[in-house]
Amino acid sequence: MKPFLFSLILSLTGFPVFAQTLRDPTPAEKAALNKVVNAVMPVLQPFADEDWILTDGGADNPEDYSVQIKPDVVMGAAPFSDMTYTLRQESPLWIKEVKPLMDRLTDPANAPHNETEGAAYDKLSNEVEAKSEVIIKVHVNEKNLDVKPIKGSKEDLKIPGCYFSFKPTKDPGTNQDLTNEYVLAFGNWKTFKERDYSGTPYYEFSFTNPNGSPYIENIVIILKGNIERIKEMIKKIDWNKINQGLTL
Repeated sequence: MKPFLFSLILSLTGFPVFAQTLRDPTPAEKAALNKVVNAVMPVLQPFADEDWILTDGGADNPEDYSVQIKPDVVMGAAPFSDMTYTLRQESPLWIKEVKPLMDRLTDPANAPHNETEGAAYDKLSNEVEAKSEVIIKVHVNEKNLDVKPIKGSKEDLKIPGCYFSFKPTKDPGTNQDLTNEYVLAFGNWKTFKERDYSGTPYYEFSFTNPNGSPYIENIVIILKGNIERIKEMIKKIDWNKINQGLTL
């Protein structure tokens, strides 16, 4: 696989991360990536069941792993693409929760004719989407969080296995309200450093190994979408197993 260039992306804090040239991993880096993939994917697998199906994303194949040539973290890598779990159409849960909304959405009598009706239609459409999907993002060696990661604090949801877990209220990049998202942070965030970006505080992970080392020191999982499904799985899953992907 030949190195290529990342386009401009946003970090978890919403701040810009500039282009990075990639290369194939060394054997040690590949072993670290295999370890995190093999720890994370079985933990997330139960999100798929008789009602829910994985329709997009997952972990890279080992032959597709890549790392940043000059990372600003221990090892800059993204071995996971965003996973979309979709409520299976005609499943019992879909019939119960989504079909009534879809019927309203597709009823010609509910077609919008003015701005007010259009806003109501968009709200209903967003509700259908929120109930129909769970999207899971998995970041490794995440540099920043936008909430102070104090274990046991008021913000901490105290999800077993996480160092720190929280439910954001606003998107730091767009300032939009967030009502269906959870963030689970794994690794030792105890020695974070408080930073400031244009008047906005953020919290930087303190890596213990030099930049470019073949280690995964933290994992951050973002869950968004069907909030009832997320709450159900947060209680059901043994999140302690995610920590087996860390190489400290």
